[in-house]
Amino acid sequence: MKRFAQYIRLSTGPQERGVGAEKQARVNTEYVERQGGQLVATYRDTITGKIKTRQGLDALLADAGRGLFDAAVIYDVKRQGRLVLPILQIGEEIIGAGLELHFSNSSRQIDLSDPSDRLLFQIEAIGAEQDYFYTVSRLYDDRISAALKGRFVGYPLVYGLRRRFTPTGERVIEYDPERQEWPLKIFTWAAQGLGCDRIAARLTAEGAPLPGRAGYWRPNTVLVMLRNRAYTGQTEVVFRRKKGGPVRVVQQLPPLVPVELFEQVQMRLDNAPKSGPRHSRLAEFPLVGMLRCGGCGWSLSVNRYTERGWTRCRNRHCKERVHFKYREIEAACLAGARDAVQRGIVALPPFPVVPVDPTPNPAKLQPLLEREARIKAMTEAGMYTLEEGRARLEAVRREMAQLEASVAASAPPALVAVELPKHVTPEALRRAGVVFVIYSGKRIEMRRRVVT
Repeated sequence: MKRFAQYIRLSTGPQERGVGAEKQARVNTEYVERQGGQLVATYRDTITGKIKTRQGLDALLADAGRGLFDAAVIYDVKRQGRLVLPILQIGEEIIGAGLELHFSNSSRQIDLSDPSDRLLFQIEAIGAEQDYFYTVSRLYDDRISAALKGRFVGYPLVYGLRRRFTPTGERVIEYDPERQEWPLKIFTWAAQGLGCDRIAARLTAEGAPLPGRAGYWRPNTVLVMLRNRAYTGQTEVVFRRKKGGPVRVVQQLPPLVPVELFEQVQMRLDNAPKSGPRHSRLAEFPLVGMLRCGGCGWSLSVNRYTERGWTRCRNRHCKERVHFKYREIEAACLAGARDAVQRGIVALPPFPVVPVDPTPNPAKLQPLLEREARIKAMTEAGMYTLEEGRARLEAVRREMAQLEASVAASAPPALVAVELPKHVTPEALRRAGVVFVIYSGKRIEMRRRVVT
């Protein structure tokens, strides 16, 4: 008895109209019974037919390689795929895995080694692709028609609204009880003069429901909300078509913000200075750029939007991965700098550490070694007398000693001179070239920045 495995594909989950999962399974089962076979496995995907890589299809091919069944049955070519190239590739892979390929709706088997079957299979694949593009165009036209009839077809909804399905399956847009009050607060704070960064920090502190997956409110999210006219209850959707030009539809939504308040916020945003925020990052975190990781030497980043600010290593491959609260590190660094001033320190270790090679330059040392070996060979051969050979060897060795001495003299010092300011401030330490190297365990080292 031949063993069959059926493959079922749906474009969406609740696809009951047309060719649903139940219809595909029923037709496949009836076809297998007529063939006198046995249905031993079922593989299904809920994904578009444009994509070749699918979880259920990949599992079918993997089990076929293990010999778990002899044939694969699919409802029709459209369930196999929606574009010509993926359909042909999937058919080749199924037959190449040693399986027979059957289509239950047309009650036939495909043999790609037969020119007639191959031609028919390619024609059906072209028809499936054409039907796919017809379907996409029809659905897009349906969206335009629904928008012209007053239905909201935009996605996603603005913050503060939600969709609800009625028992009849109709979608209704209504206020979200958990988020309804926050848009009005955001626009009110903006009208009072608060910037997007301060509004975001206030929303995070007051525990406002987050609009996305981030663990805190972002200033850019607040700015996008303040510029969105849909919060006043009206939004314009533009549908672009290849023929006939774009279609603009004004859609109505439950209002969350008065129109007067929205216009006031827009005027304030338009007249805001374009030179950036009122306070710079350096003013809020004065040691930015002076904090270095002790594990890899990378600069530590500062996250200003989380509570109290965090500093961490930028290098995700670093073994140290220091991660501390910025204010604690700043206080410890300034305290260490004041202690260094009181102790009268005038030199610090360099940063980055300059590697020192104690060996002479091979390009200069190799000729001297060759001369030494040549003098020894010529002395042993009698070309030089013992006194003359000894004198020549001493001369070469003096040159080698001078080369080693020059290398030792050119080695950088272990410490670099530094002029620490009498009054320790982040600005003065930055001008003096001081950096702070942070290690795990909050161990801090002061160093002098050097240009390599």
